[in-house]
Parts: sequence; C-alpha cells; structure tokens
Amino acid sequence: MAKRKFRFPWRIVLYAAYLVGGITGIVLLMGTIQVRSSEQACNALQIDILGAEAFIAEKDIERLITQEYGQLQGRTLESIPIHEIEQRLSELPYVSKARVSSDMNGLLHVQLWQRKAALRIIDQNGEGYYVDETGIKLPLSPVYAPRVPLAHGGIAEGIEQPLDSVETELVRGLFHLAQFISKDSIWSKQIAQIYVNPEGDIELIPSAGKHTIVLGDAQDLEGKFEKLMIFYRGILPKVGPRAYDKVNLKYKDQLVCTIDSTGIEKDSLVQLGSNSLNTQ
Repeated sequence: MAKRKFRFPWRIVLYAAYLVGGITGIVLLMGTIQVRSSEQACNALQIDILGAEAFIAEKDIERLITQEYGQLQGRTLESIPIHEIEQRLSELPYVSKARVSSDMNGLLHVQLWQRKAALRIIDQNGEGYYVDETGIKLPLSPVYAPRVPLAHGGIAEGIEQPLDSVETELVRGLFHLAQFISKDSIWSKQIAQIYVNPEGDIELIPSAGKHTIVLGDAQDLEGKFEKLMIFYRGILPKVGPRAYDKVNLKYKDQLVCTIDSTGIEKDSLVQLGSNSLNTQ
C-alpha cells in the first residue's frame, strides 16, 4: 500500500501570518492614535445650537464654558473634562440635550438642542414663565420672546424652579389648549390671548372683533371649536362682526351669544342639532 504524500499547509500558515500581522498593525496603530490623542491640543471650539428658538447664543455658551472651565484652546484634549462640560450644559433651562465631543485634529465640538416653548403664562401675581412642549416650565428670557399663545388672569400656579413640571389641572388644561391652537392654522391666527376670569373659566380673546369667547374648561376642545366655527361661518356673517359681546361654548350642543349694547345683557341661544341650526 502506497504512503500518502504529506503536504505542508502553506496556505493556512500564510493566512495565519496575515491575520497576526493585521492584528499587530491595528494594535500598534491604536497605540499610536492613543498617544497622539493624549498629546493633541485643543485647536478650536465649535458650538452648534439646534432648534427654531433663540433662547441661547453661541457667545453665551462659550463665555460660560470659559468662566467655569478656563480657556480650552491650547490645552490637551485629555485634560479637558468633556463629560463634565456636557452634563453642565444639559442642566441649562433652555437646553433639552447637550453633546460634547472631540476629534483627532483638536476640534472640540459642542452641540445643543433647545427646548421649544408652547405657552407663555403670566400668573395672578404678574410673574411670567413658559411651558415647553413636554410640559416643563422655563423662565422668561431677557433676550428672546417666542411667538406662542399667552395665558393670563386668575392663574395661581407660578414657577419656583426652572424645569419644574406643570402641577395644576388649570395649567395643564391651558397647556393642552395652547397646543391645540398652535397646531391649527386658522385658530393660531384668530386667537390672540387666553384669559382665566375670576370665576375660573377660560376665555379666548380673538385678534379681530369685540366679542369674548367663553370656553369654560379645556375639555372637549374639538367639540367646542367646532361650535366656534359654526358661529364664525354660520352666524357672524348674518349679524355682523360687532353684534355680540360674548360667545359661550361651555354648554353641550349649545351656543349662548350675549349682546350688551344697552347695558342689559340679552342672551341668544343657538341650539345645535344634527340637521338644523335654531336660534331662540
């Protein structure tokens, strides 16, 4: 019986050599990069502020970083407390998220995402604050006022600390009302202000016309604004824009339109049916 000829596995040996060489090269390269990174100086600070608001400015962020952490340019990247700076910027009231990173060329990159205001409130003591789109309170800014619905009047809830959550049912209702108005192209132009009267009812002040719209609470907003649309499209064109002083949407399936031209209030009740519109 003939003996099988032994063949040395050169291909396997070559593959193994290539693999070992590749791993060694990567390790050496990573070591070189790490050494270079630890010695790399910060050459520039780039600040990007994202979002439609303008609560904060790049120069203010750069000033804050310099005041609290010293001049960064010229220092090695390893000596800069990147994570600490990121955490500090995340705590700013107008910032929803912060990210700080560096690259091999010595660039320190700061990215900030701003909070978006949904409502401005002036409480019963005359103090003001914003509520952002997540229901968090923000202090008023001395340099920027976003165009959002304004609510004032009998609002007891104020702001004690920035980033507190909304607490009362009234302010939660005002917040949802402001969101509802802002998402509608018609109502965002028609409604100028939100007012809480002494009885605790929410009133809407339109941008045109002398009438006041009594909403009551912030429940069933779609139904109430459907009735308001009936008033504007079905009633107001017939009687004129100055016929009524008050439009009450509080009552289910009814509009109560009040005129007070003689000093004596007179109500006109509009009963809303599925197929008819009757005025009494």
